Formats: sequence, structure tokens, C-alpha cells
Amino acid sequence: EHRLVANPTLENKNCLFCGIIHMLVPVIDWNQLQYVSMNPSSAILESWYANADNWIQTIDNQEIESRKLVTNQAIIEAVTSLNPLSVLDLGCGEGWLSRALVERGMDVLGVDGIPALIENAQAKGVGRFQVASYRDIAQQGALAGQTFDAIVIN
Repeated sequence: EHRLVANPTLENKNCLFCGIIHMLVPVIDWNQLQYVSMNPSSAILESWYANADNWIQTIDNQEIESRKLVTNQAIIEAVTSLNPLSVLDLGCGEGWLSRALVERGMDVLGVDGIPALIENAQAKGVGRFQVASYRDIAQQGALAGQTFDAIVIN
């Protein structure tokens, strides 16, 4: 069971159980909340649309201690240990990993389904980025004809 934190100034709430922002609507009053009825894929995308700016700020300000101390470097080392020339960073978000890999001489394409994240990545000036959802890639061939030595899903 998920317990939710209500804040009347926000429409999305942090779940105390998993920490993820879930799409919520008020019911009767702020002490009673229910989930919006939508399929899980839609809920995840809606959450990312709603929280893209917060995520960008969190990553840019290095607010996640474990990422700063260990995780980011471990991911970079795992990819570089394979010596790929080309990498697809699938779900690249604001592009931190794509930029880090480009700085290490790799040809990287960062792809994400959230336009605000891709716009932010492009604004930072390093790397190639493209808006495409998993559905765009799987069903509509958004990356058709492109090959990569490695695919990173971080």
C-alpha cells in the first residue's frame, strides 16, 4: 500500500513508499486522495512530463548523494570497459551520461520521450539528442537504420 504526502499547492505527490511522483487527484478533501485511472505506461510518462524540470535541477545540482559518490562513475566505468565506439543512451533524460561518454571519445545518441529533457540536454551543447519514446522506437522505427556498439538504459 502506498502512503501519499498531500500538498495543496501541487497536483502530483511524492509517495512515501517508493519516492516516485504519482499522478493524483483530490477527492472530497486533501486528506483523501486516489490515483488517476490510467495505464502504467501513461502514468509514468505523465509523471516525467510533470517532473522534468525538477529532475533537471536535481541532476544539475548533484542532489542525489549516491549518484555523486558512486553510481554515476560506476555507470561510466561499466560502459567504457566495453570500449564501444558508438552508444545509444536510451532514456537519457537531461543527458548527463551522454555528455560524459562523448567527453571520453564515443559517438553517442541520447534518446528520451520527454521533450523538455531533450531540450535541456541539447542546450548544454555536447552530444546528439533526439525525442523518441520507447513506442516510437519499437513500433515506428524512430532509430531505423542506425547501429550502436552498446545500448545503455540507465
